[in-house]
Amino acid sequence: MKNTDKIEDIKNISAIYKLLSRAFIREVDAQFLRQLRTADFYESLKSAGVDFGDEFLKQNEDSLLEDLAVEYARLFIVPGGGVSPYESVYLEQRVYGEAAGQVKEFYHQCGLTVVSESMMPDHIGLELELMGHLKCNEAEAIKNDNLGNSKWVDLFQQFTTDERNKWMTQFFTDVEKVAEHAFYKGMAMLGKGMTERDDNNSTI
Repeated sequence: MKNTDKIEDIKNISAIYKLLSRAFIREVDAQFLRQLRTADFYESLKSAGVDFGDEFLKQNEDSLLEDLAVEYARLFIVPGGGVSPYESVYLEQRVYGEAAGQVKEFYHQCGLTVVSESMMPDHIGLELELMGHLKCNEAEAIKNDNLGNSKWVDLFQQFTTDERNKWMTQFFTDVEKVAEHAFYKGMAMLGKGMTERDDNNSTI
């Protein structure tokens, strides 16, 4: 594979992780929704196997934003019946367990500082953002003929352990099952495809 093709593929993977991060880290706002509903962006999602249906494009913006906000709260904020977006809850059945501390330390290892009063470091959205960041740095290193790109490959592999991939895959599976809105079902399907890809140790 030519370097230019390799760089493009890695950038696409980074973009998908960043998209997933934005979808799950907080509710959809008007700016994000307008991006999703542009023709080119929507077609790129469909080519990746994600289709939110015609209603997603036709529904009044304010009405759709309200529906998505209600669905986000039901899935990830309101207790009971939803899906916890935190790794510690999945792996340890407790809030801010060892997984949260390990993830926070990993952010520092990657030169990142996560400051959030509303979420803990092991939130799915933050972890996906990190994965997108690592892939973006890998692509930039290759573009600049920097042999240090292996650093970013190694960090990505260190982060996407079998255990972490399993919890992410289970998270996306659970969201797909309980989500009522096509947007979150579609995002969950896309996320599960990405984590299963990583779990199979696919490489670019």
